[in-house]
Amino acid sequence: MMKLVYLISTLSLCYPVFSDRDPDCSSKLTPEAELKCKFAKRKRSSSLAERTSIATVINNDISLHVEAMRDENGVGQFHVKALETVTAAIELFAKKSYTVHDITEGVSVIALGLWDCMDMFVPEQTRELEVYKWFKRAWSATFTTLRSLDAAEIEGRIEAFNENGQGHEIAHVVYLCVDSAVDLIDKFVNGTVAEKISPWFMGVRSITKGVAKSWEAFANGEAVKGAEAVYEAIREASDAVLPENLKNNTVYQTITKVLDKQIGKLNEYVMGFKKDLAEESICLRGTWSRTSKLPQICPEDRILHRQCCDTKALGMFIQEWEAGARNELLQFTRETCEKKPDCEHPLQCPFNFDTQRCLAECPEGFREAKSKEFCWQDCPADFPHHAEDGLKCARNTFAITMLNTQRLLLQAELAAQGLNLFNQIANQGLAAAADSMNDVIESGVKFAQTYSFASCEMPEVLPSVEC
Repeated sequence: MMKLVYLISTLSLCYPVFSDRDPDCSSKLTPEAELKCKFAKRKRSSSLAERTSIATVINNDISLHVEAMRDENGVGQFHVKALETVTAAIELFAKKSYTVHDITEGVSVIALGLWDCMDMFVPEQTRELEVYKWFKRAWSATFTTLRSLDAAEIEGRIEAFNENGQGHEIAHVVYLCVDSAVDLIDKFVNGTVAEKISPWFMGVRSITKGVAKSWEAFANGEAVKGAEAVYEAIREASDAVLPENLKNNTVYQTITKVLDKQIGKLNEYVMGFKKDLAEESICLRGTWSRTSKLPQICPEDRILHRQCCDTKALGMFIQEWEAGARNELLQFTRETCEKKPDCEHPLQCPFNFDTQRCLAECPEGFREAKSKEFCWQDCPADFPHHAEDGLKCARNTFAITMLNTQRLLLQAELAAQGLNLFNQIANQGLAAAADSMNDVIESGVKFAQTYSFASCEMPEVLPSVEC
């Protein structure tokens, strides 16, 4: 009789998480125990081939959670958090007397913020699992190693930004962090789920790029182009994750309005200075926006995955963890790409190493490259002289000499121009979203407040280059 009691007790210990008296697994259980309970329930009702692994359950739960976020509210919430993260980091990077500690803290801020973004895709019960907690430790370890491994590039780009204010320098630091995050996500979830999550984080890159591009446009007195850069970036990031039935101007306007305040705050911090003044004999040199496109041409035997012509499997983190790997998963390994995709039109839009995109060459009438984003307008015949390092065109050398002494007499409020700003907008989507970009525009106005330049006359027909 005693042996029978021991046998029954032993069997109870072996199956403590499921019984006929708790068919719905509704008792108070630990997350792992709850999952095991559900597994046991499945075992009673399905064949061996239909039984589900913990990796499958986690991937399915995350996939469903991602799908539930694919609307204007989900996109808005995700990118508000991402932009708050980027802003907090840039406030540490862009300081007059920044230190190595500020850079380390900035990278840490990005790591924590992007983790909060990742958390948005993960159901609450999954966050409590030990494997997910281990994934968080791997996340922290990766960014610690990234700061050390890429110290020269990170510090070099931040130093360059603080010297020349070029937005792409600071944007590249954000890109490094986003790419590291996506590398880890690829290891944690399977390929199908990774393809759903990755575009959200690539959207952080797109918006960061668009905001950085707007800084250059606002600094050049081209407020419409600054607003266009932000709007197009938000649309690009949104289109990558929204279902087809939500890709419309009304939804873009809603998302833009949600992000407006945060982008305006970021712009106001970065663009905290005034532009130079102008006079009639000086015109503001225009620019042509260089089109660009990610390379997408892969050989037939490879697939395009995160800008790599790939052949490997994804989502091995959980399987390796289940196989007993622990410390190995905390070791940072940089993923390499054996074959990069090619540009579709390499002659007119060759691959640019700095931007990692197929970038349009500067066309006739805009022959001088201003940056990776813009080409300078050729100075018009009646304003043939370059002034102020090529930023402007002057009628004569006397005007250049007089510019510094006459500034205070020729000031004009950019705010007055701002009242008619959106009359200049040709992009119908941006025009519809204009009222949702008050903070973005205000940051540009503050940047150039006090003085305004007349624009040099542009060609009637602007060149078009298809990438």
